[in-house]
Amino acid sequence: MSRHVTLGLAGALLLAAAPAARTQTNGYLLACSAAAPLGRGCTTLADPADPAAMFANPAGLATLGGRAASFNGAAFLPTMSYRNAVNPRTDGKNNAFPLPAAFFADRTRGPFTVGVGAQTLGGMGADYTLSHALLGPDQRYHSKFGLMKGGIAAAYAVSPQLSLGAMAGALYGQLEMATPYAVNPAQLAGLAGLAADPDYAPLLSAFTEATAYAEMTGLWGLGFTAGASVQYQPSRALTLALGWTAPSTVTLGHGRASMDMNAQFGQLYQGMVAAKGGDTATVNAQLAGFGINLANGMATKFGAAVDIGVPQTLTLALGAKASDRVRLGADVGWIGWKRAFRDMPVRLAGGTNANVNIMMNGDPANGAFATAWPLGWKDSWTARAGAELDATSALTLRAGGIYGTNPVSAGGLFTIFPAIVQSAATLGAGYRLGETTVNVGYAHTFNNSQTAASPHMVAAEYANSTSSLAENTFSFALSWRF
Repeated sequence: MSRHVTLGLAGALLLAAAPAARTQTNGYLLACSAAAPLGRGCTTLADPADPAAMFANPAGLATLGGRAASFNGAAFLPTMSYRNAVNPRTDGKNNAFPLPAAFFADRTRGPFTVGVGAQTLGGMGADYTLSHALLGPDQRYHSKFGLMKGGIAAAYAVSPQLSLGAMAGALYGQLEMATPYAVNPAQLAGLAGLAADPDYAPLLSAFTEATAYAEMTGLWGLGFTAGASVQYQPSRALTLALGWTAPSTVTLGHGRASMDMNAQFGQLYQGMVAAKGGDTATVNAQLAGFGINLANGMATKFGAAVDIGVPQTLTLALGAKASDRVRLGADVGWIGWKRAFRDMPVRLAGGTNANVNIMMNGDPANGAFATAWPLGWKDSWTARAGAELDATSALTLRAGGIYGTNPVSAGGLFTIFPAIVQSAATLGAGYRLGETTVNVGYAHTFNNSQTAASPHMVAAEYANSTSSLAENTFSFALSWRF
């Protein structure tokens, strides 16, 4: 297989697989999706003949011993539910998401080994039809976020026991969302004019959030990714590795956003009329004085961009050969969610409705609006363990377990980003046919529920709500030695 062909396939996978969601994750990051690592609990060190761990531990390529390729396809099936003050327990839509991955590695010259690959790094996704206290029944709550990672990795064997590795490449993300969206009224400059009228003071003091129905589509963007690792093998039976990936930000631009504020403005308008003792004409005259034409409503469109933080990670891995037939692995990792997902900045531009521009900025010509979706995630820890047994000369059996602390804060938990799972059990097998190996893997991520805080950072509708999530992942792979 030529490297040109492999690079082309990896690039095609990178571009094709953005609409992915969560599997056995911490936050939105996958523990893994390739079949062989998945079966052994996503542990990094176990099978030096499979290059699927090259991004987690590029130094491990030094022990590959030749040329190898791995092509993986996985299916992810989440099940979720939600309830809040106006919705009884409601199940989310059952979706299935593809998770492709491809890797190729080759010893080039002397102590150097290089590899190229692409994989699904993570994502989020949810679909509900729910009631909203202001907007009414049958509201669509939807998200689909996928993040791919592709690039090159290289390893250098300093000695038979010690190797160093590094990787660099690109992140590619896509995002779409549809949901009620609330902001603090203090962010709406157009309300300052109303506040000057003392009749509206009681109304505005009770106005704690402004809600619109918002939909964003077509968001995509690129980022840079890098990492490094060191691997040490003090004996034939024991291997240690320490891997690091750098933090990054992927700016997803090129999108379109629609926003409908009619329900919120209608509620505000009714309050203004009541504050004036039912004098509609006076209220209409005031609004006209601000430049608001009631006939044009309060719906608009924007260009949109969103920043997604990708956390820094640090992983310590241990691999051990209990015998010639049994291999064991254990990983402990730290993920820097606190800095990466403190918030999610959103930038809107080119608003098409002067009424909305006035409400947001006090200026009919200013159609820009910037805010940050508060999240408040916490740093987290993960622990993974797995084993491989060569049942026969051709058949390898695998099993493992994964546990991670939940990074999602109670104050930032909301319907369409319920990335709250913590533990998973995995099984897998591999069958060798000459230089070809067929691998299958399965992970069941156990249901986890979390209740949101009250008051809530994002919107009042999420206060004391409960989200639940469980996941199943099936993975299949073909790998070759050349």
